[in-house]
Amino acid sequence: MMSAAPSAASLASSVDSAPGNKAYSPMSTLEKQYNTNRVFLFVRTNNNCWLPGGVEYILSQTSKFSESSTTVAPPPAPSPGSADGSENPFEFLSQESAPQIDTPTTSDSRKGFKGFLKKVAKSTTEKLERGMTNLAIRADKGRNPDMVTAGLYDANDQVISMTESIPYPVTGTAEGMRFVIPLVVPAGLTQAVIKLWIRSGASWLEKTKAAKNYLLGSCPVAIKPSTYIAGAPLHSSWVVDGQVSVLMLPDLKFPHLCGNGWSLVDPLPSSHRFNLTLDQSYAFGVPSQPASSFLVGTERATESTVVLPVACAVAQLCHKACQVSWHHGQSVTTYIAQSRHDVLPPNAPYGRCDIRIGDYRCNPLSMTNPPVLTVSWQRPDSIFEVELGNPMYMPATGNEPSITFYPKPCKEGVLPGFLQAHGGTFPANGFFLGNLHFQLVWTIHPHQPRIIWDATVSLDTLLADSNVGTGVLKECTLFDAVGQPMGTFQATITLQMQGMDKTPFPVTPATGGLVALMGLPRLLEFTIPSLDYNDEVLEASMPFNPDRERRKQQIATMGTFVTKAYMESHMENARAPDVNMWAERAQKYKEALTRQQEPERLPPHEDKSPRPFRPSSSRSEVSLAGIPFNVHTSSMSLSVFEADKIVSQSPGTDPSVSGAFFNTSCGAPSDHARGFGNIFPNVKENSKEAAAARAAGVLGPSPVGPVSGGLRRLETKRQEIAILVTNLQTALTMGIANYFVERRQVATTTPVTHVPARHPELAEMRSRLCEAVQSFHHITWTCASRRAACFSQALGTALSCYLSNVSDPAKMQSAWPDLWAKHGFLVSFEGLLSAAGKELGMIEDASVGIAMLGMVKVMLVSDDGSAPPIADSVSVVDSPYLKWLAILPSGTHPETEFTVQIGIVQSYFEQRIPAELKGGTAVRFFPLLFEVGVDIRQWGAHAGSNMKSSLEEKWKNRNISVNSETGDVSLQPPPEQPKGGLIEDEDDDEGVTDDDVLVQLNSEAFQKLNAYAYLISPAINPIPPATQQVHPMLETLYQHIMSSAGRINHDIVDEAATLAQQLGGGGIVFCKSGKDRTAMHMTYKQAQFGTRFRQLSKVNGNGGSLVDTTLDDARMMRIHGTRLPICEKNVGQAKYAFNSLQVQFMPDRLKPPMSTLAGFLKGGKVFSGGGIES
Repeated sequence: MMSAAPSAASLASSVDSAPGNKAYSPMSTLEKQYNTNRVFLFVRTNNNCWLPGGVEYILSQTSKFSESSTTVAPPPAPSPGSADGSENPFEFLSQESAPQIDTPTTSDSRKGFKGFLKKVAKSTTEKLERGMTNLAIRADKGRNPDMVTAGLYDANDQVISMTESIPYPVTGTAEGMRFVIPLVVPAGLTQAVIKLWIRSGASWLEKTKAAKNYLLGSCPVAIKPSTYIAGAPLHSSWVVDGQVSVLMLPDLKFPHLCGNGWSLVDPLPSSHRFNLTLDQSYAFGVPSQPASSFLVGTERATESTVVLPVACAVAQLCHKACQVSWHHGQSVTTYIAQSRHDVLPPNAPYGRCDIRIGDYRCNPLSMTNPPVLTVSWQRPDSIFEVELGNPMYMPATGNEPSITFYPKPCKEGVLPGFLQAHGGTFPANGFFLGNLHFQLVWTIHPHQPRIIWDATVSLDTLLADSNVGTGVLKECTLFDAVGQPMGTFQATITLQMQGMDKTPFPVTPATGGLVALMGLPRLLEFTIPSLDYNDEVLEASMPFNPDRERRKQQIATMGTFVTKAYMESHMENARAPDVNMWAERAQKYKEALTRQQEPERLPPHEDKSPRPFRPSSSRSEVSLAGIPFNVHTSSMSLSVFEADKIVSQSPGTDPSVSGAFFNTSCGAPSDHARGFGNIFPNVKENSKEAAAARAAGVLGPSPVGPVSGGLRRLETKRQEIAILVTNLQTALTMGIANYFVERRQVATTTPVTHVPARHPELAEMRSRLCEAVQSFHHITWTCASRRAACFSQALGTALSCYLSNVSDPAKMQSAWPDLWAKHGFLVSFEGLLSAAGKELGMIEDASVGIAMLGMVKVMLVSDDGSAPPIADSVSVVDSPYLKWLAILPSGTHPETEFTVQIGIVQSYFEQRIPAELKGGTAVRFFPLLFEVGVDIRQWGAHAGSNMKSSLEEKWKNRNISVNSETGDVSLQPPPEQPKGGLIEDEDDDEGVTDDDVLVQLNSEAFQKLNAYAYLISPAINPIPPATQQVHPMLETLYQHIMSSAGRINHDIVDEAATLAQQLGGGGIVFCKSGKDRTAMHMTYKQAQFGTRFRQLSKVNGNGGSLVDTTLDDARMMRIHGTRLPICEKNVGQAKYAFNSLQVQFMPDRLKPPMSTLAGFLKGGKVFSGGGIES
């Protein structure tokens, strides 16, 4: 309704210098998000609410009708902007929430001259402001439309809620105006007023925050807590027959159990362990429907009830496995100690041998130089002699030198040559002790060959002497290199056997240990002792191969390749801490699940205790490494409400059309707490530190260079070390064979059965082999420990994704469950990390952790409460239908499988779980990882890679330089590549980059997806697996991947996500923290779903085409949706951790609104405590 001409009073009241919309914040705080029992009002107007000319017309009318008696208040002072100078989305919070309406000033004789001056000044100011506004509007030339906002006010004219600001149409439209963001009504309010405000969108006014708001009109509305569409006339001084339609919906935060948008992993709203659901609703445009219809989309982000139970179950498994590995490692340490010559074994027989060195007589007498004596023990089971003590000059001066050692009786594994030298049979006592080898070495001249004489004493022969217990003087014959006697050597030897009634400790089996549980392949054979692998079990399944058996026997004669010092250090610094760590995790996670009362709650981003929600700010917490962080089940449910199908005041009316879209978002499944640095001592290969480590027998530098990064790189290095060990074994075997051939050609009288301890080449080769084997064991344990954490995180998110899909009635009523049971459930991970710096390590961790999901099968089990849960099950607390879960491993090493059993309330199981998933059916996960970097780091990695390729190409073509004066030809070095970081950040962008890893990962994922597509949707003409071609569905994705090298191509993850949905799979989106890049991708996917829903459903039943509003809808969700509160949950600030520079390098579809950025400063005013993470 509209009067003939606006009065001065109405004109004045239509202008508001600080309207209620200044109290609106587009980024809902967590406090607001956690309010419940609300009513949503979705507002749209008819075409009559359009005012030709908008603000410019209002200004002209204000100037015409209000002279000195009508004033306009000055604009409010602009509030501080954001860090980059863009519009501050928090500015409304700094203004008064109550509208201040100016009223005409009347003369009052009591105010006198002072009041008259105020009136004149105010009128003058208002005229100047109107003039400036008119100038700004004309200068803008219509480039920026006016903006309209709807506000909700109570009886006291206090603002309650505001919508977003939308462009005011330049011309009238049949649909009128539609506000996407609803008005939120708190509980208890029954009467309210909706006001429409309009302001100029001129660039200068927006930039200076000087735009005034003018009241277009208002209408009262009665609030009803039920689904209800109401229409009311707009009371306005400007428009005629304006009509406002309002859809009222009760609180949508918690959908009905099993309703649209609900998931099996959703917690009970009353739970104290979970933060409340985050939600936002939208009213999307439906051009093909009547003006009174509403398409309502509700976005939710809910924490998962299964991530903490999964982490607890995995922690229990890993703790038990670590205990097995610890006992196995202790037994290996004991085995090595029992076989050493310088250690008294705790529970094994041994001999005590004391040697007192005497004099020597040489022939010819011309050799007067003093020789150097070395004494070695020739073990019966190893061809390498063991040096006893340090070399000494002869003859000894002063007291006779003595040597004590402890030879161990050998009953098996005796060298064939040694046994043959002793007649081919064991002594009567049933064991061998070996020989003592005395060697005298003369150095006549540094440049002449050394003269070496040897003497050998059989300990087994000595043991038969009854006097050996008190000492036997032995005069041994010294032989030269060709076996000629050259003199004699005297030594008094005492030998006593002790503990002959004891049995040596056996090596406990490695079955069930952490390395076996985590599925690491063996890679190495015939390393003694076998650490973390059971040779007997593994070899029993292998066919007989004579060459392999020969190699096994050869390597078995070389003794142990792991030192006691290494094992003791490894047990103390690796296995024991991991046993304690996993025990602590299992205990803390279980306590968190069983705790009945919560201590005083901290803000989510400060809470570092085990909880279902783990903030990204806790990445460095070791005790939380088994829990995936920032996990949310994100859903978008769409419903069409039509006025003629909704009965007034009938609560619970269902929409006419509905649909739901589920995705899971999280931070990168990576062992952030362990870091990505070098896992070996940071010393140079030929340094003093490396020599000291080699001499002590402990872990030294890596034999293949620095070993750093995530699992994919570590396991590649593990393979390199395994190849190195194999090559060293081969080289050592050939070297030993050559030595024996050469010695036996020279020696004619004494048998050659051992390699001297000081043989220069062979001793060095054996030392290098021992170092390589120890390095292999070190990296194997590191990979197993790291796999456990990454697998725990990946499994929690994948199980959340699977159960969300099981919650979807549309999928459960289709053919998908049967296909899942036959071919597996497709879990598509969409990574947004950059292949540079620490994020490269995260990619490498995630790729292996996700691949391990292929070892997982999920079985849904009905639980009526009559039977006790299975052993080692973990309760799923605060879930309405999930009761417990258990992870049951089987197999070993690469054959390891995990069956996850989930107990479900019997009523839900019988009514909503399809028959295909019952009866003990186990659905295997079919995991994929598509990875695309989308930020400045990836741009830098691509740029560096492209520059390197360009420089290398130029170097190939221009590496020869000819001096024109002298004619000399020389090679020119390539120019240095630019170094340095791109941005300042807590995760340094300098370091390793691997631009190829993304192409490799995407190619691997494509091959798996192609195979899965043929399983789910076979081609018309079946293709043999050996010649399998690209599936027709995957042609576009194939082209994207083939053209992705050296550039950012977000189309890869976009197309992969779409294909995963079409193939009945689930999607999981992650970046480093799961809150920034993930937010951009998630909102884009949700907006895509809304567009497809409108295109494919009967919302567009008239066959007309719809304008693609995907980017606009995504932008709206990024400002007003759940993703900014998720940022606040993680780091305490509702800002995306980008700055304006980073945004320039992101794909257009993923660019956040500038008003939502954190800015450049780290630890500055906006973000304190290092909150910026990207």
